[in-house]
Amino acid sequence: PDVTEQVVCILEAKRDVMRATGNAAITEVDNQIASLLALEHVS
Repeated sequence: PDVTEQVVCILEAKRDVMRATGNAAITEVDNQIASLLALEHVS
């Protein structure tokens, strides 16, 4: 494959990792928000 194709593949792989990492971080924040709201409604 030519260089451009290789670079695109590398960038796509990097993007996929970043997307997965980002989604995991977002889920963590969502869970923290849900926990806080749940505690608020209990009291």
